[in-house]
Amino acid sequence: MEFNLLARVLGYGISSSALLVLNKVCVTAIPNVSLLLFIQILSTVLLILVYKLSGYARVNLSPGESVIRAYWLVALVFLGTVYSNFQVVHAIGVNAFIVLRCATPIVVSFLDFMFLNRQLPQGRSLLSLVGIFITGVAYAYLKYEELVAGRQVTEQTSPGFRGLAWSAVWLTCFVADMIYIKHVADSYECTGLERTMYQNTLALPVILVSVPFSLEATGAGRIGEVKNGAVIALGLSCVAGAILSYTGMSLRTDLSATSFSVLGVVCKMGSAALNEIFVSKETNKLSLVCISGVIISSSMFQQSPLREAHKRVGAASDVSQDEGYVDFGVSQTTPARLTGDAAVFIKPVGGSPWRMRLHEMQYVCAIAICVVLGLIMYIFLPQTSSAEGHFDYIRSAGKNIDQPLCGSFAWTNDSNRDKSFVTMDPPLYGRLGNRLSASSHMIAWAEQECCDVHLPNNILDGWKPPALSFENTNCVDRNSALAARCGSIRSSEKWFRLKQTISPCVHHILKQYFAITATHALGRACPDEPFAALHIRSGDVAAGSYNASSGVFQPRKVNRKHWLYPTSFYAAVLKNLSMRAVVFCENLANPSCDFFQKLSDVDPNIRVRVGEPLIEDLHLMLCATEVAASHGTFKGVFTLSEALQELHLFLNNLDNTPDKMNCAQAIKPLSSDSFKKASTYYWIKDTSQSVSYRQGVVPWKNSGFQRYVVNKRYDIDQCRLAAPSDDQTELDDLFSFGWS
Repeated sequence: MEFNLLARVLGYGISSSALLVLNKVCVTAIPNVSLLLFIQILSTVLLILVYKLSGYARVNLSPGESVIRAYWLVALVFLGTVYSNFQVVHAIGVNAFIVLRCATPIVVSFLDFMFLNRQLPQGRSLLSLVGIFITGVAYAYLKYEELVAGRQVTEQTSPGFRGLAWSAVWLTCFVADMIYIKHVADSYECTGLERTMYQNTLALPVILVSVPFSLEATGAGRIGEVKNGAVIALGLSCVAGAILSYTGMSLRTDLSATSFSVLGVVCKMGSAALNEIFVSKETNKLSLVCISGVIISSSMFQQSPLREAHKRVGAASDVSQDEGYVDFGVSQTTPARLTGDAAVFIKPVGGSPWRMRLHEMQYVCAIAICVVLGLIMYIFLPQTSSAEGHFDYIRSAGKNIDQPLCGSFAWTNDSNRDKSFVTMDPPLYGRLGNRLSASSHMIAWAEQECCDVHLPNNILDGWKPPALSFENTNCVDRNSALAARCGSIRSSEKWFRLKQTISPCVHHILKQYFAITATHALGRACPDEPFAALHIRSGDVAAGSYNASSGVFQPRKVNRKHWLYPTSFYAAVLKNLSMRAVVFCENLANPSCDFFQKLSDVDPNIRVRVGEPLIEDLHLMLCATEVAASHGTFKGVFTLSEALQELHLFLNNLDNTPDKMNCAQAIKPLSSDSFKKASTYYWIKDTSQSVSYRQGVVPWKNSGFQRYVVNKRYDIDQCRLAAPSDDQTELDDLFSFGWS
C-alpha cells in the first residue's frame, strides 16, 4: 500500500514537471490553449478506453445519475481552475501568483477542518505551512529583484481591480477543486481510472465549445502546420497529462486536501529548482535556498488525522476544567458539542463562552500573521506587465526615467498640463508600421512647434508602455495660442501623411516608450547568442486561397503598392550570414515562408516562427544582430534597435541599380544620425530578370502568376555600406520610406 502511494506521488510529481516543459513547446507550435487542453483531455479519455478494452482494468462506463451529477461539477471546477489560473497569472504577474499559491495550503487546511472533518494542523505541521508560505514569498521577491537588477523599473504597485477580481476567482476555484473534489472522491466509491474517466469525459463538451472562442487570437487552424518535433512533444504531453490526471485523482482518496495542496506546491517549486540549475543563465543561490526552504518545510508536514465522533458533554464544569483550554467567555455555560480536540460551545440565552485549545490559538495567530504578510507582499510586490497571455514583460527603460531624453524632451506624468500636448485620437491608422510612422511624425512636429507629446497606449497591442507623456523643455511661453496649435491635429492618418524630418529625439522617445536598451527590448533581456532575423511580410498582402476544384488561386483584397520581395533576396541574405537565422512570418500565405519552412527541416540553423504573437516576434526582432527587412512601413521598427549591427535591404528602384564600384555614391545612406548601422543592399543582377520581376509584380494583385514570379530563382547582386561616421549630417530616415 505504501509502495503504491509512493509510486503515485512520484508519478504525479514527475508528470507535473514534465507537462510544464512540454506545454511550453506545444504552445509555441499551437498557440491555442483551449485546443491544446482539448487534445490532452481527449487523449486521456481514449487511453483509458484502450486500457479497458485490452482487459487490464475494469472501468464502469455507465455510472449512476448521482455520480454523473457530482462529476459534472468536478469537471466544471477543474476547467474553472485552469481558466482562472491562466487569467490570474496575466493579471497580477508570476511573482504575486507565487505568493498566492504558497498561501493556499493554509487556506485549505482551515476548510479541511470546517468541511472534511480534519483536525487543524498543529506543532510541526503548522510550522510547515507557515514555512512554505514565508519561503515562497521570499523566492517570489528574489525573482523580482533578479529581473530588475541593475535597471530602473517603472512599477505598478497595485494589482488593480482586474488583478484582485481574478485572484479571488482563482482562489475560489482552487479551494473548490481541493475541497469539493476530495469530498466527491470520498463520497462515491470509484477507482482512480473511473474518477479520471468521468472528470475528463464530462469536461470535453465544455472545452470543445471554448475552442473557437480561445483566449488567443490564433485559431485552431494552426494544427495542420505543426512540425514533427512539436508533434512528438504534443504526444508526450498527452501521455504526461493522462498520468497527471490519473495519479491526481487517485491521490484524492489517499491524501487530505491540505496534503494534496502541499504536494502541488512542492511540484511547482521542484520545477523551479530544475529551471534554476539547468536553464537559468546565472543560478541564484539565494533562490535555491528559498526553494529548498519550501521543499524542506513541505517535508515536515504531517497529514492531520480525522476528528473523533461528536461527543456530548453533560455539564459545563466537565469542560471548563479540561487542561489546555483558554476561556474567552462569560461564566454562564450550557452543554457543548465536543469534536475530538476542538470544543465549540452552543450559544446560550444571555451569554456565550468561547473556548479553544492552545494549539488552535497558535493556529489562528499563525494564520493572522501570514494573512498580514501576504497582503503586504501581494499589494506592494511590484506587478509585472504581461502581453497576449504568453510572457511577463518588465516595463524597463534602462535609465532613470526622470532624466532628459535628448535636448528637447523629458518624461512627465502630467498629460493635461496647459493642454499643450500633441496626441492622436483612436482608432489608430493601420498596423504597427503605420502607427510608428504616425507617431514619429507627430513627435518631430511637436519638437518643431514647441509642443509636448502624449503618445497613445496601444501603438503595439498588448504592450503597456512605461511612459506616455513627454514635456518639450525648450518651450517657455505656454499660452492658449500654443495649446490651440498643438491640438490642431489629432487624426492618426493625418500624422502618418504629414512627412517630417526625423531628429534623434524621435528615436529616444520611442525607445523609452518600448523600453529598448542595448541589452533589452520591450523590457525583456535579449538572448546572449547573436542571431539574424528575416522578416517576411505575409498576411494582408498575400491573403488568399486555392480553389479546390479548379486549382486557381483566389486572392483577397491587397495593397497594390506593397508587392512581395523575391524569395531569392532572402536566400541571398541567408548565404551571407554566419549565425543562426530566425524567419518571421505572420502565416504561410507568402510563398517565401513556405520555402523557408521546408528549408528549416534540413538546416538546424534556420528557425521559422509562424503566427506567433506580434509582441513576442517584435522582442526577438529588436534583439537581432542582423535583420532582413520586408516591403512596407514595418521596417521603420528597426531604427529603434540597439542590438542591430547590420540591415539587409532589397532595392525597389530597379531603374537605378548600382554596381559594386559606385555603390556608396548611387545609394544614399538609409539611416538617421541615431541609426548608424551597416547596410547591405540587394538587387536582381540580370537586367532582363529585373525587368521581368518588376513587370510581373507591379501593380500587386496577389495573383497566382505573381506569386510564381516572386518564388522564381533570380541572380542576386549586392553591395555593403559601412556604418555612417559621426560627422555625417545629410542622412535620410527609414520612417519616411522615400527610398522604397
